[in-house]
Amino acid sequence: MKEVLNRSGGSIRRLVNGPHFTVEERHTRHTTGGDNGLCSIVVCLSGSGTLSTAAAGVALLPMRTYLVPAAAGPWTASAAPLVGLRLLVAQPV
Repeated sequence: MKEVLNRSGGSIRRLVNGPHFTVEERHTRHTTGGDNGLCSIVVCLSGSGTLSTAAAGVALLPMRTYLVPAAAGPWTASAAPLVGLRLLVAQPV
């Protein structure tokens, strides 16, 4: 699939665009999601940082998977200083 530059820096590549869910690979220092009212599954492939919602935040660590419930609302993923993030983000459609 084609890789496109992200407005906030880095790139996004759509890996799956199925009838029930999408999966994107994101190379970034900062990215957002969850503003569509649906849950998100975020897998940190490399890098480190913070995954945050309005209610709380957790440390992003390599090879860990995080579920952000729809009720949590929009989320942000931000890289630690001097580090980038490589994430897989899956969402229902």
